Amino acid sequence: MRKFLFTLVLVMVSFSFTGCLQFLLSMMSSDENESSQTDLGNSDWYYNLGDNTSVTIDNVRDKEIIFVKFNNSNNVIQRADQRTLDYTDGIDTSSDKIESYGGSNSYSYRSLSDAADKAAAVAQGPVHFEHNENYGPVYAAPSSRAVSTNSVNYTDFTKGYRRNFWADTDISSSISYEQKAFTLRAGNSSCLVWVADDCYMEGEVAALSSGSKVTTAIAESIADTFVKHCGFEREVFGTESSMMIDEYNYAKIDMASKSPTGTLVNILLYDIGDDYSSSNASGVIGYFSSKDYYVRRPSATGNEKPLRYSNEGKFFYIDAPFCNYNSSATGSYKFGGTGGVSQTVISTLFHEFQHMINFGNKVIEGGVSDNPSWHNEMLSMLAEDLMAQQLGLDAKENVAANRIPLFNRAYYNSGLTEYLKDTGKSIYSYSTAYAFGAWIAREYGGPAFIENMSKNAKTGMDSITDAIYATTGESVSPLVLYKKFIQACVYRNTFAQTYGYPTLYKKIDSIFADGISAGLGRIDIFSSDYKYQYYDRSSDYYTGPCLISYDAAADELRPHGFTIHYVGRATSDTVVLEFSQRQASGEQIMIYVQDSFKNKIN
Repeated sequence: MRKFLFTLVLVMVSFSFTGCLQFLLSMMSSDENESSQTDLGNSDWYYNLGDNTSVTIDNVRDKEIIFVKFNNSNNVIQRADQRTLDYTDGIDTSSDKIESYGGSNSYSYRSLSDAADKAAAVAQGPVHFEHNENYGPVYAAPSSRAVSTNSVNYTDFTKGYRRNFWADTDISSSISYEQKAFTLRAGNSSCLVWVADDCYMEGEVAALSSGSKVTTAIAESIADTFVKHCGFEREVFGTESSMMIDEYNYAKIDMASKSPTGTLVNILLYDIGDDYSSSNASGVIGYFSSKDYYVRRPSATGNEKPLRYSNEGKFFYIDAPFCNYNSSATGSYKFGGTGGVSQTVISTLFHEFQHMINFGNKVIEGGVSDNPSWHNEMLSMLAEDLMAQQLGLDAKENVAANRIPLFNRAYYNSGLTEYLKDTGKSIYSYSTAYAFGAWIAREYGGPAFIENMSKNAKTGMDSITDAIYATTGESVSPLVLYKKFIQACVYRNTFAQTYGYPTLYKKIDSIFADGISAGLGRIDIFSSDYKYQYYDRSSDYYTGPCLISYDAAADELRPHGFTIHYVGRATSDTVVLEFSQRQASGEQIMIYVQDSFKNKIN
């Protein structure tokens, strides 16, 4: 932060309601230790409008002017309750390099959202299934049930061993299960890999695997990959619980005394949802269900009905067809032989394993009653992010490549701390949660921060702020984090680095005790690597988070969500912006000034 006198010379701003004096006081207070801030203070090129209606900014000729509407509440703010920009002076609101959407002189904002809704499934492709409910409080007191001294070992199982497991047959329902026959096709000291009999193809050559069928070679590759890398994930994220939850009093019992597969991790390959087709444009790659950590309860009803179908042990599920997924197929999905397990599935293995670890850390051991999905998914995607290097994933398979383009195009559809349960909408929450988490991890310590966040006994923003303090010693409020992240979404990298604003363009490398190299690479969200387009402007591509016209408003401003509005380029040293009065107490407006840039490529 620059000292007061230098800041005063560089830029001055006055507010019509409170006047210049209060602004100067706010600038002075922003020079105090930022670790104690509950809100992000004004700075050289950034201003909080607060309850004011007018802002005058000096020394900004040829700079770009942007404002952001942010909803700092848990409620949706409807269009009619959002503030509007009613007057500007000293600004050219048209540009041949920057294009914004919506408003009176462009395409309607609603058509943008519709376009994103229609295209998202195809653009995003396969998804993970939110399926890790908490069925009741877990009590710390152990059950009186006797603890077995005879642990199950993987050598107790041989290839070809058959067993029936409960399998979800409808991804739109959490209580649609049937028993399917599975055969053990691979195993080691960490995991057992079971393949549904109707998804198995005879033969040891991986290239024979195609469609919804997989071979023993595929199962062995999955088992080998898991045992090679699960130790690293446990080191960073924690060890999954080996305690089960009693079916009647919710006390913890030793898994070894109850589970037929002991404390081994079971990976079940089958056609999740029975939805395979050669042209299937979307589907569930895999999921973890916490129901399997509960002792089976045949009479369970209501919200606990899934407990009827517990497989009693450590289980997660992988879609067999996606083992054969060829992500290089443009515009469609190819389920032909790939010569090995798809990288999509390899990444998913460790995404789902984090969910298993998380349930143990937060619910069984930590005793939390609220484990928000957005935070859980954030951790799983950070596992993918952190492990991409050691897993040898291609750039196109990196979680950033899968999530950032949709975030850029449609970030406004899901708030930063929101998980949209609707299957067709949850992909927006994934992309937002990843982008937010990727920035926080790169800003506050990388793997060390991720480890602290995963292993602490809190969830959501409490877990994040506690982990920041544990890693850096800095106390920071959620509001400051939200606003810093938005700055990283507005300020282009060079400008951000020049003036010390937040950015995702940071790299953090770490070497762990076992010699494994893992880190977080730079993410340039403004790069053409994450370009996107809309169906109604198919010849044009755009970079960076979508810019909305200054005179447009979202139908809904999502809880802890935001919209970025481009005003124009300053044509004089002084510009004036006048807004309507605040109606929704949760709505905040921030104003940004930065150097010239462009967002359209064609």
